[in-house]
Amino acid sequence: MPQTKVRALKWVGISILSTVVVLTGTFFIAKTSDGPLGPFPGGPLVSGELAISAVTDWTFARETGEIELQLLQDSSSRTTWLAVANNSAYIPAALDFPPNKSWHLRAERDGDAQIRFDNTRYPVRLARLDETSAEFSDVVDVLVATNAMPPGGKDQMWLFRVSSR
Repeated sequence: MPQTKVRALKWVGISILSTVVVLTGTFFIAKTSDGPLGPFPGGPLVSGELAISAVTDWTFARETGEIELQLLQDSSSRTTWLAVANNSAYIPAALDFPPNKSWHLRAERDGDAQIRFDNTRYPVRLARLDETSAEFSDVVDVLVATNAMPPGGKDQMWLFRVSSR
């Protein structure tokens, strides 16, 4: 085999190995940190002020977009979206993205959670909406209007209403 091909294969191998090492390191750091690191799931949410008053009007969070979410039954957290419609907050869950996601199934069984944004943690309860409800349609309209519709569209999405615990 010519030396040029051997050298090229060596660099390809080094590049692949470097990428694997960086991704593995980032995943490990995220799992042991306070909250997710971008798309990587993180450890439990512990920092930030804890909101002690119940939130009945979520309009202050309308421009928030991404939040951090931890189901209390989990020791990990994730980054997700927050949508506000009619003064209420909602968390969409794309069913097929990322692959093998299961937090939405656990949230349907036990929706006790906390969310964090703007350095404040909010104790909340998640309740899945019926896809045939007017409330579901209203939230889909907000997601479409803000270009925040999850992959797969409304037929491949669950919505959870967020309420204070």
